[in-house]
Amino acid sequence: MESEFLFVCCQVGAEPALKSEIGRNSPNLRFAFSRPGFVTFKNAGENKMTPHVELRSVFARTFGLSLGRVEGDNMQSMAKEVCEKLRGHSFEHLHV
Repeated sequence: MESEFLFVCCQVGAEPALKSEIGRNSPNLRFAFSRPGFVTFKNAGENKMTPHVELRSVFARTFGLSLGRVEGDNMQSMAKEVCEKLRGHSFEHLHV
């Protein structure tokens, strides 16, 4: 599995410190989206990220690759879309 986006969960209120830290430690990661306790970054490097990506951060509680957006009005069809995106890939954790 490869992705252009990395999600990071942090303590609510720590988003500015997290963004600053990631900007210093991981220059290929560009801020993309944020909600309280949740921040995403886009990889500006040439290669997409793999599940073995490492993140040096004291503010990150957890992080991982983003599967991308899933949209719809029907939860069953949205769950099916997620399953399709995961087909053929193995993982240790899934954050929904």
